[in-house]
Amino acid sequence: MNLRPLRKKKGIIFALDGAIAATVILIMLVNTTYYFTSTSRESLSQTQVIKRGYDVISMFDESGQLDDALRNENFADINVYDFLPSGYNMSIDFHDGARNVCSGGDCALSSSNLKTSINTLSLVSGGNLHVQVNAKITNAPSRTPSLGIGLGGTQYSMTSICASKGINDVDCTYTTTVPVPFTTGVSLLNVIADGTNNFQVNWLKVLDDPAYTISTRTEAEIPDDQFIGSGERWYAGFDDDSREYFEGMHKARFRIWLQ
Repeated sequence: MNLRPLRKKKGIIFALDGAIAATVILIMLVNTTYYFTSTSRESLSQTQVIKRGYDVISMFDESGQLDDALRNENFADINVYDFLPSGYNMSIDFHDGARNVCSGGDCALSSSNLKTSINTLSLVSGGNLHVQVNAKITNAPSRTPSLGIGLGGTQYSMTSICASKGINDVDCTYTTTVPVPFTTGVSLLNVIADGTNNFQVNWLKVLDDPAYTISTRTEAEIPDDQFIGSGERWYAGFDDDSREYFEGMHKARFRIWLQ
């Protein structure tokens, strides 16, 4: 019996199988390379957009717009559209941007009126947090003017950064030297004077709680399925428009998404 035709047919079959396998592998390699390259291009594009976000924050910082927005609580003038590529949107979150304003006669502290009470915002996280108070000293200061914070029968000392603009015009921002323990929700705080100096209390805020973060956009305006990335930057705050008197450092966070 002649086996050569049978062996020849088997050889052709094996050759066809090998060619088909090589073709399948080649197709898989082409597809893998294509998707890998596409993903890399998309990642690079997103990185460039996030970098643009840092540039926008830097420009707003250098021009003083972040400081102006925080000090005057006017966030409507922060316009990002002139700096972003077409088809993108961006929000800026001002950490510790909100404040509890003190108003009325009780905000004037002296030897005859040692304290005033101010409600916090409804705290989201609570925990051990620092409190900040802004006040003006309206008499020629005696010694080092000091304020304290009272919560639940405990008084907490504060340190200050002051800008002297005249004998009877010293603006100070006081911050507790140790964290104050808070629960979530609203807390009633007492701002307590030293009994020697006269203060006009302007505002109070609890630092690092999300309740005091102000955003240029609401959460509902930021779509989850089109979000690209975020970043943050610390910037300097000043006591007035002249930017002569340093007040403290603040944090701004940006988020970018596709429109």
